[in-house]
Amino acid sequence: MNSIHDIPGDHKQLVTVPKLAAATVGEFTVFVAPFKCHVTDVSLFAGTAWAGANDATNYNRFVLYNCGVNGTATAVALGTVSGSPTGTVAPIGSAKAIYTPTTPGTFSAGNTFVLLLGTVGTGTTEAPAMTVVTTFRGG
Repeated sequence: MNSIHDIPGDHKQLVTVPKLAAATVGEFTVFVAPFKCHVTDVSLFAGTAWAGANDATNYNRFVLYNCGVNGTATAVALGTVSGSPTGTVAPIGSAKAIYTPTTPGTFSAGNTFVLLLGTVGTGTTEAPAMTVVTTFRGG
């Protein structure tokens, strides 16, 4: 009998993260591996323009952590992306890759990724609502 991990090609898991007020810290589960798989990409897609601060000392930082099966392991950072420091703006729907390994990582069923929003300095005015897209294939 075939199951979903027998289907060739990439699968995508999408999670919506809400907008956060300025200088707010947030933590969100953005991926739970449905079976043993290789993760090839995790990207953030902002629902509104993503404005940065006017200098390189005040901005939002997103860190993606691998928290192991059912979130029970010591968290290991997989990637970091900053919320457009130095005043630039990311257009609506533009991707910010946070994890794009040269060799896709292998993760067990139940492996959990958590996205942590933190601020550097005073952060920006707000972090936009976004969709986190994780691309994976059977492993």
